[in-house]
Amino acid sequence: MSEAQQRYREGQVGFLPVLDSQRVLFAAEDAQTAGALAESLAAISLYKALGGGWDGVALPDYAAGSAEVARP
Repeated sequence: MSEAQQRYREGQVGFLPVLDSQRVLFAAEDAQTAGALAESLAAISLYKALGGGWDGVALPDYAAGSAEVARP
């Protein structure tokens, strides 16, 4: 439980600090996931560049563009 949630349950603050702390947490988790995606795509690109047996397999070249992922 976060500090904001604990303070909310104790009646010290309203619910807005809880929502704000969740927003910050989710943004950090999203950035971490985007970083892991970029790392994976870079490893795949390196493997392809070194001739890693991708003959006949069509892979999108995400690493050349931004590492953003389409969200539903």
